[in-house]
Amino acid sequence: MDKFRMRKRFLAENPGAAAWRPSFGAGLALLLLSGCAGAGSGAPNDEGSPRGEPAKPVTLTFYQYSAFLTDEEFQELIAKPVKSKYPHITLELVRDGKGTSPSELVTAGSMPDIVYTGSAGAVTLIELNAVHDLNGPIKKNGLDPGKFDATAVKFIQSYSKRGETYALPFAINFSALYYNKDLFDKFGVPYPTDGMSWDDAIGLAKKLTRTDNGIPYKGLDLDGGFQRLGEQLALPVIDPKTIRASLQTDGWKTAVDMFKRIKEIPGNADGKAAVPAFEQDRSLAMLAGLGARLGELEELHNKGTPLNWDLAAMPTFREAPTNSFGISLFLLMLSSGGKHKDEAFQVVRLLLGEEVQTALNKRGRQTSLQDPKYRESFAGDLKSAQGKNVAAIYKRTPALLPPLTKYDNIAKSELAKAAAKVAAGGSDVNTALREAEDQANKLIAAEAAK
Repeated sequence: MDKFRMRKRFLAENPGAAAWRPSFGAGLALLLLSGCAGAGSGAPNDEGSPRGEPAKPVTLTFYQYSAFLTDEEFQELIAKPVKSKYPHITLELVRDGKGTSPSELVTAGSMPDIVYTGSAGAVTLIELNAVHDLNGPIKKNGLDPGKFDATAVKFIQSYSKRGETYALPFAINFSALYYNKDLFDKFGVPYPTDGMSWDDAIGLAKKLTRTDNGIPYKGLDLDGGFQRLGEQLALPVIDPKTIRASLQTDGWKTAVDMFKRIKEIPGNADGKAAVPAFEQDRSLAMLAGLGARLGELEELHNKGTPLNWDLAAMPTFREAPTNSFGISLFLLMLSSGGKHKDEAFQVVRLLLGEEVQTALNKRGRQTSLQDPKYRESFAGDLKSAQGKNVAAIYKRTPALLPPLTKYDNIAKSELAKAAAKVAAGGSDVNTALREAEDQANKLIAAEAAK
């Protein structure tokens, strides 16, 4: 087959190749052209065995670390689809815990074949050299990275300075404004709308924060606390060049000031955790929350204790008028020491395919695939989401966060203390951020010296 005909065939079979992103594996098209998709070369077939040979049974371990996954989700979204497509592959779930932390598994040389983790968890695994560069498997299998959400792809690229691809996006943890319709009705306040600013949301919160018949009600809180505001502004906590905390900036002052405005509403800072206050106590009117809340609201519905809720697009800063909270991903990675990398990547490719992605999307986990058609079916299988404004999650774009480092949590912890101090009136913003930065740098230096 001449190269012109091979290229024509490749483009016909892979329409996304025209928008293919070179940084996700620049040899993909060339490899497929030169090998004519592996034909006649002894490459593995779709069942993961050399062509003409029956697939041999193989057991792959699947590691859940630093990312939410129920047993039911593992069975329905992962194990069953894999067994249906590849009967010779059996998946065994390994959860993070005592004796199975990433460092313990690396030391024992027993890191599972496939890793399911979150955005921050990936940093730990990369630092431990526990995961495999996926550029080779991506090229070999003809996976088109152009099909994934663009912000997710850019964020994954930030994990490497030399072009490695350490992860692929399984799902996106969206963010939006959840609200309790009963409380708005009770106090005669108009419902939130898409397109609000934080000023607008605070205005509503002031009308809803009160005590009624001895029960205190709060107007607004943040799922994950103060740090979400910094994420929405895509603020770094560590300077990647100096590996020192970078907190005394105009951006962090803006975030802390907004947090103070939310918390200084009389009665809106009672110290209660935001999610239980919204879902269980039902004393919180608005929760700026993450996608995981959808599953919890569905569970309440199925238990016969539904919450009368709805969604609006995330309120925004004028400095970032299109951003929701920072991009948060559920990722798939391969162990660097895995003995069945071909089979493991076949599993990953399946989980990123249309069938599995459609199923998880209907269950309220936002697919990582960027095709707009998935918006129509989002949360379609959730009884509690019927008639809800689920389209609100698409009215904002997750903020593209700066590259993460292993010291981020140190700086974030000091930031949270500083924000709480300012919100409580115990310090001015400039002093609090200066002290937080100084303390964070001392702790970073101590950690680096270990």
